[in-house]
Formats: sequence, C-alpha cells, structure tokens
Amino acid sequence: MALVLLAMVATSCLNPVRRGYASLWEQPISFEQGFSFTNSFTVPFADRYEVQVAFQRTNPHQSVREAMNELPIQFTVTCDGTTVAEGDSPRRLGTTCSVAEDTRVVARFQAEPGKTYRIVFRVPSALPSVAANKPIVRLRAVRKSSWL
Repeated sequence: MALVLLAMVATSCLNPVRRGYASLWEQPISFEQGFSFTNSFTVPFADRYEVQVAFQRTNPHQSVREAMNELPIQFTVTCDGTTVAEGDSPRRLGTTCSVAEDTRVVARFQAEPGKTYRIVFRVPSALPSVAANKPIVRLRAVRKSSWL
C-alpha cells in the first residue's frame, strides 16, 4: 500500500499538467459586439480537452449569473482543416463555481500531441454586464485522474 502511494506521489510531481487541470492557455476576452480572436495551440498529451469561459467573481458570495445562461459566443476548433469542436453556448456541458470564479464549459474534444489546433472565437452581440468580471477563455485537460 505504501509503495502504491509513493508511486502516485512521485508520478503527480512529474506530471503536474495532468494532475492539476492546468490550463494550456488563457485568453482575456471582451463581451463587446464583434470581439474576436484566433489562437493556434498544441497539447502535451493525448486526452480530452475543454474550452471554458470563466468569470472572476466581484463578490465571493455571489455567483456570476451570466455564466449559467446562454452566452453570446461562437467558436470553432479545427485541426488539419477538420472541425473538432464548434458551436455557441445554448446548452451547458458543465459548470464549476468557487469563491474566486464561475466557469462554464462550452466544448469538449479529443486532441493528440504533435498536431496543431486552431480556435476561432467570436462575440456576435454585447453582454456589458460581465465587464467587471474579467472574462477569459481557457483550454484545459478534462480528466484529473488521467495522470494515474
């Protein structure tokens, strides 16, 4: 039992990206009509990844209501000319809340190292009520237990 625990601790120190849901990248965004960005990225290991939109809380005891509702976004993630994820935010794939931020998952997709992925992100209509919440888009690995 102690040997298994020691192996788990050693492995977690060697691979902190998988263990801690580390973000591969984050991009500040603005919910102003017409805001957009394009980002190319690679991933460090084969796994499922999430595109998330996160909002900082201005009050740790009050959630950012807009994070739970439909967001005015459109996005596409491609690899070698093939779409691997796309959409807007009519349905929630998942949400997380903490005293610091509220996060909404807008896409999940499988990715592999050695390939280049591209995200195109656009805000078609304004949502000024979240400006104080410093929204970001981030990419994270999905499975925390994938390092085991």
